[in-house]
Amino acid sequence: MDINSIIEQADELRKKRRYEEALELYRQVENSDISDRNRARVLIGMATITNRKGEIYKAQRLIMDAINIAEKVGDSDILTRDYTVAIDIHSSIGDINACERFIKMGNKYVEKAGRRNKFNFYNMLGIFTFNQGKIGLAEKYWKKCLNLAKEMQSNELEAIAYNNLGEVARVRGKFKEAFEDYNRAYKSSSTEEDYRGMAINLLNMGDVKSEMNDLEIAEKYARDSAKTYEKHKDKRIAVSSYSMLSKILADRKKFDEALTVAQKAREISETIEDVGLQGEALMALSYVYEKRESNREAIKIYNQARDIFTKIKNQVQLCECELGAGRVLLNGNKKEAAKFHLEKAKKIASEIGEFKVVQKAEALLAKC
Repeated sequence: MDINSIIEQADELRKKRRYEEALELYRQVENSDISDRNRARVLIGMATITNRKGEIYKAQRLIMDAINIAEKVGDSDILTRDYTVAIDIHSSIGDINACERFIKMGNKYVEKAGRRNKFNFYNMLGIFTFNQGKIGLAEKYWKKCLNLAKEMQSNELEAIAYNNLGEVARVRGKFKEAFEDYNRAYKSSSTEEDYRGMAINLLNMGDVKSEMNDLEIAEKYARDSAKTYEKHKDKRIAVSSYSMLSKILADRKKFDEALTVAQKAREISETIEDVGLQGEALMALSYVYEKRESNREAIKIYNQARDIFTKIKNQVQLCECELGAGRVLLNGNKKEAAKFHLEKAKKIASEIGEFKVVQKAEALLAKC
């Protein structure tokens, strides 16, 4: 088998999430006498896999090597892929300045890239700007992604676009619209047997059903998402799935199981290097303590999560965190301290268009 065929086979295995098999093939050719173009392709593939496995700093080294080689080659498709992966990796460790540099560099090549690489780049820009609280700009990128997915007639990419547009609707408080988008995404992911997409769609459907107070259905979706992790052992999915499930269980007053699941999410998050997911797990654990009325533990962990989201400038999670801290302090009858956090939550949420948090903060402020 020639080198091109080996790399193509490795790429296919990577897309199917058969990561160890893909890595084995990439390593077969990594130290061979291959062209710079092929070496860049190998390094991108390895960086993508190590990033997915939560080995962020290893992925960071690989992608920087890939960029250095690809810049010499000057291939727009390879460079667009490089900068897409680089944004994802550096966003995970909270290096926002690096992300902004990579976005600027990627914009130089994206228009000459193929549609699939364009989709991935604009999708990553949507994720980055969404987390920064620029909801309207994220929506613009994701609508562009949806158009590209339809042009390519790709169920897989349509699922990603619909799921992300569901996120936009959810933060704007349009829960019915959000659920419809998540459900469209799930159907498309199912068609492709994309377990990772299905797990994400399920946990998002659980989230929005929870917002609609349909907790029994929300629990079912969250459990199904967790089962998908348990079958395929994807740590990043595990953190999000278990975090969501623990919050829903806490809402249903199943506190012992909720705490066990939340602690499991935290433990898994500590085995990977994605700072944002570590914050997500902490948020879930603090919420369980809050619902159990263990206010001291809850506020301590909310503060830890807040430090993380402040560091990585994730405004969407930060306003949720401030809201949670305000709720806990209000429950402890510390009204002045609660008011401080609730006003911060309302301010951040108003700036980014996170209307459901604005409404919740206003309702709680009326009690201060």
